[in-house]
Order: sequence, then structure tokens, then C-alpha cells
Amino acid sequence: MNGPVADFVFRRIGKPKQGGWYEANRQFIAPLPVPRVSLEQQTDVAARARHLQELWTARRSILAEAQSRLAALARARHPARWLWPSLSTREEIDSRVPRGLRTYHDERRKWAAKEMEKQEGERVAALGAAIDRSGPPEVAFERGELTLSFGGVSALAGVFLDPPEGRLTEAYWRYLFIAHRRRDAAALAADLRKPPVGPETPAARQFMERVTELVQIEAEIAVAESAMNELLYNLYNLDADERALVERDCQRRANA
Repeated sequence: MNGPVADFVFRRIGKPKQGGWYEANRQFIAPLPVPRVSLEQQTDVAARARHLQELWTARRSILAEAQSRLAALARARHPARWLWPSLSTREEIDSRVPRGLRTYHDERRKWAAKEMEKQEGERVAALGAAIDRSGPPEVAFERGELTLSFGGVSALAGVFLDPPEGRLTEAYWRYLFIAHRRRDAAALAADLRKPPVGPETPAARQFMERVTELVQIEAEIAVAESAMNELLYNLYNLDADERALVERDCQRRANA
């Protein structure tokens, strides 16, 4: 009943409420399709469901532990150029001030501020476009460079850090995507620039350990959910086109 097939049907016959919720009273639950299955198949579904519940419970616990350790750490406040090294410096922007404004200090300052805001806005828009590609986020710290890509396409690069700081920041960036799933690009950029500091502290080491555990359990959940969904598709006797219809709907809602 909690699988993608029944959910697909429910969202088409249920009554929508505010905040993306649905009214789930009897008149909307009763028509949901329930396949006829053997006792052995029921036992299999129940065992898989219990395993998924255990995984999600463990994930929630580990995530809470990671959050508490992150809260104990001091945070950096990096400028936009730390995230996007290609941004112009203030000196470079000042050198491009239109000739007619060069004798007016306030006008020069306003023009420079707008130019800096424009450049940063372009980078945020590009990050948003990368998020919208729907590929999974991939964070890596290799050979001193921290990078972010989506579906194998680079979104951020050129953040060069010493190994201890880089590994902590890599764990923090991964944590952001695990804790918050899909994100607004401007909010994400702001958070990416505020990594924890002090990689030598117990809280930092424990935070990185918890993030490693989260990455592992996320992979286990993905495998278990894929296997459960495949089993449900077979129990409902869906053909390839019907499966694709359900999966596209799931993907659309995940990206909303």
C-alpha cells in the first residue's frame, strides 16, 4: 500500500490539501488496487518492508547524530569567490567602471556593487540549472580540489583546500544533500560557503564518520527500495509502459 503503484493511483483519486498533502479517508483508500498474492509472497513483501523500516530508522538516528556534532562546530563564512574563483575581484570591477562615473564615488560604488551582484547571480543560476538536470549530486575531494557535479556534469570546481580541511568540507557538502534533498540554488550556495572548521576536533571527526555512515545507508536504501518496487511491479503485473509511467511520476515529484 505504501509502494509507488498504489501511491500513483491514490494521487489521482485523492483529494489534494494544502502543502502537498492528500485527504486519506475511506472513500479514497477503498478503491486502491491490492494484488492477490500467495502467503509466500506476502511474507516476502513484509520482510522487505521491515528491512526498509529498519534502514530508514537507522538513517534518521545517524542523521540526528551528525546534526548534533555539526552544531558543536564553528563555521566558516567564505566569500562568493571561494565558491566561484572565476568571479572578478573588486579591483578588477573598479577598473571597468564607466568613464563618466569615475569622478562620482557613490555612483562608482553602486555600479560596482551591481556588477558583482550580476556576476554572482549568473553563477547561482548556473548552479540551479545543474541541480535541475535531475542527476544525483556527486561531491569529491581529490588531489586538493573539492568539486560538485550532477549526473556526471561539473557544477562547481576550483575550490582548493588542504587535506584535513578538504575532507571535512567534502563531508559537509555531502551532508547538505542528504539532509535537505533538492535545494534552492541560492540557499544551497549560501550553505556551501559555510563549512565547519576545526577538522582536528572530536566533533569534526565524529561528524565525518556519521556522514560516511549516511552515504552507505543511503546506498543500501536505494538498493532495497529498487528491489521492493521491482517486486511490486511484478505483483501488479505492470508492463514496461505502465512501469515507466509510474516511475516518471515518482521522478517528477522528487524533482519538484
